[in-house]
Amino acid sequence: MKALLLNAENLFILFDEAPPRDLKQLSEKQWQALSRSRTKNKPLFKVLALAKLIQSHQPDVCLLSEVGGLESLQNFAKHFLDEQFEVALIEGNSDRGIDVGYLVRKASNLGYRLVTNKDFKLKFLYPHERDLLKTEYKSDIKTRPTKFSRDVLELHVTDEDAEVQVVFLLTHLKSKLYRDVFDPRSHSRRQAELEGLIKIYQSVQKKTTAPIFVCGDFNGNAQADRFEEEFQALYEKTDLKDLLQLLDVDPMARSTFFRRWGRGFRGMQLDYVFLSESQSHGLDVSAEILPYSTPTGEPLTAPMNNHQYIRMPSDHFPYLFQFKVKTKL
Repeated sequence: MKALLLNAENLFILFDEAPPRDLKQLSEKQWQALSRSRTKNKPLFKVLALAKLIQSHQPDVCLLSEVGGLESLQNFAKHFLDEQFEVALIEGNSDRGIDVGYLVRKASNLGYRLVTNKDFKLKFLYPHERDLLKTEYKSDIKTRPTKFSRDVLELHVTDEDAEVQVVFLLTHLKSKLYRDVFDPRSHSRRQAELEGLIKIYQSVQKKTTAPIFVCGDFNGNAQADRFEEEFQALYEKTDLKDLLQLLDVDPMARSTFFRRWGRGFRGMQLDYVFLSESQSHGLDVSAEILPYSTPTGEPLTAPMNNHQYIRMPSDHFPYLFQFKVKTKL
């Protein structure tokens, strides 16, 4: 099975009325005029580039984040992917209208069921509240219902007998860019979401022997040898391993996101696929970060200048992984 993980960067594709048949011929001005939404559609040339990437690699499943809701993903599948994919998305909790969702290739004949965790209650406390827990004033802490910023969306892929063959858990943890005076860079919020993700993984683990892939944009460094503090529980409480590290992929080839650094760009890994090492045996797993292409067709593994950066289909690079399922789907 071939799976493609990608933060599609604001994949909004909204139309006020039925769009023209040949969208490729539109200018950017004409494209944006198709919607009067306050949120602009993703630039047309970037949408076309994402579609070309997906079509060229023919994944059985696409795991996408930063999707502008169910309508956007349906429009992407219908108008840019020749209706070759089924859309599997349940809109979550994002205050920006960005969701996690799946595209499942019709020709792969996969059975599946979708499970949302958008109402999962997180145990979230601000740093000063955690400090209060250690004092006589702990009763002063007011509990509040806190949920995932987006969701942890489960895709259970089944065979013709409805037996689960593989499970994907797809998430998009809270960004460091969120401004909260009590939680700078959303460290505590991201930690609470990670703890919630672990509980969901452990719950699924008890119900199936099928391989479970925990995937998504973690918005931080979760690499085993230099993880940020909020990801410590991942390695203390689970048997999950970073797939690229498990496969001994060169650390220089693991960057999925680049940010401006001085006059250039600095790469980092924000997007991850985690898998139990014991479950990896016999799956013949492979993984790689895919390049984009320059206008001349040359592979682009990292932006060298601002022009290349703003022309990328997304600010995240695609992550392709493949594995064998134990029985025929």
